[in-house]
Amino acid sequence: RDKNSAWAHKILQTCFHPRRLIQLAMLAEFCSAATAGAHKFDGKAGGSEKASRLAKASEWVDQLELRLNQLFSFRSMDGELQQPLTLNPAYSTGFVQMLQRSFDLKEPKAICANGSLLFFSPGHQTPEQLKELVAKELGAFQNVTELFLKGCKAEVDDTVGAALAPFNFSSWPKARSDAALSRVLKPLAQVLDIPAEDLVKEYRIALPTAEHIKRRGADDLD
Repeated sequence: RDKNSAWAHKILQTCFHPRRLIQLAMLAEFCSAATAGAHKFDGKAGGSEKASRLAKASEWVDQLELRLNQLFSFRSMDGELQQPLTLNPAYSTGFVQMLQRSFDLKEPKAICANGSLLFFSPGHQTPEQLKELVAKELGAFQNVTELFLKGCKAEVDDTVGAALAPFNFSSWPKARSDAALSRVLKPLAQVLDIPAEDLVKEYRIALPTAEHIKRRGADDLD
């Protein structure tokens, strides 16, 4: 019993302070996004699309990078300022937000037993203090996501391969906006020695024809 009491006391002191709980919630958020992205390549995510198709594999990596960017970065992939979802109270399904609702990090916490104070956390009295605490942890997770994505790209992606993502006509036009085209197609445009804007124009001209052929049953456009 004494051994278990010491272990439980150590867990309380180590893991149940607001900073540690936020780190665990953000780690869960990262793992959820990373797992969903990885399962697309091992076939466990469902669907019949194959990762062996370069355009599809490149698009999956791009989607994963976009998702992690939305969760943890203060700038979008196009360089615009944005509020990370982990900081957005409206993101009600986020792990950080669920932690706040269930544990209420703003309130002080104390645990006493046998006349002794076993655990105390002062809490963060205002939403602004809590946001500041989450923001401080985002830097570490930006480094984690960067390293993770480098590993993914080393396995399934390369400079020109990534530019083929928009040519997966099955889903790219539905999932991504035109604003991303110039950035994604830029490596291919450099290989072709043409301005990225010209390649984007050609892509937009060809897209309706490709979608029409796809609707007629052709399955070799990707």
